[in-house]
Amino acid sequence: MANYLKYTYFRLRKEGKIAEASGNGTQWAAFNTGLVDKLYDPIFALFRENDPGAPQPWRFHAFCVPGKGNYGKQLTAVFEPLPEPASYFESNFDMLLDTSKEIHVDYDHVILDGVSRDRFPVDLLAQHVPKGCAWVDYTTLERNEREEYLTKLAKAIETDVQTMRAIKRRLEDAKLLAEKRTKWNYKTAIPQYFPRQDVMSLLLPLAIVDDERVDLALVVTRNPSGSYQGRTVFPLDWAYQNARLVCRPDSDWLVTERVAPTSGAVSPPPDA
Repeated sequence: MANYLKYTYFRLRKEGKIAEASGNGTQWAAFNTGLVDKLYDPIFALFRENDPGAPQPWRFHAFCVPGKGNYGKQLTAVFEPLPEPASYFESNFDMLLDTSKEIHVDYDHVILDGVSRDRFPVDLLAQHVPKGCAWVDYTTLERNEREEYLTKLAKAIETDVQTMRAIKRRLEDAKLLAEKRTKWNYKTAIPQYFPRQDVMSLLLPLAIVDDERVDLALVVTRNPSGSYQGRTVFPLDWAYQNARLVCRPDSDWLVTERVAPTSGAVSPPPDA
């Protein structure tokens, strides 16, 4: 929840949707969280001016629903109109994958970056050990040792063409299956907002080890030509977090019941 609010605030600030006003001799600020209560009424974050000399100009006051309770009444007494929610798409067209267009994937980057950053299922890598590299169950290693081993493993895979081709074929098969799923159900492709780059993209499910179990999400962006670029892969918990900024994912694969926190993966870089 903390990340959700932080990234939502980041987007709202960029859009100029953080409202400020005065009331009863006090300065107030508020923003629309994009969340709703059990009756689907919008929830706002309300702040009041901080004490003189404080390091931050605002301090948190309350989460509230317009007109409900003392805080909600304070919100509507000060702000009119109420702050708008964050906007992520210019049109509904951006939320759908055009299945008639090609998806081009930088497989070298996806594989090598994904291995070194601990994004691939351990079962897949155990089945594709490159020549000259001794297999180690890196899930039992401490974080620093794990990162060191995976960096070496990625370099070994890069020099072993046969292993690179084998992993690429698994990814290609998973991508083809994801495209077929999207043609059957357009909701398979899930829109996401990536705060680090302030860009929108789509997430596609990759079932690499077992066709019945999604392991990763392929991040694709639309090219000016109309085709798509597959840029990287995300663990499912990252994918869910980014997709949740836009809306609660309505899919059969990116659901909370199947999303487990990633313990060893390295956070995505700015160019991921």
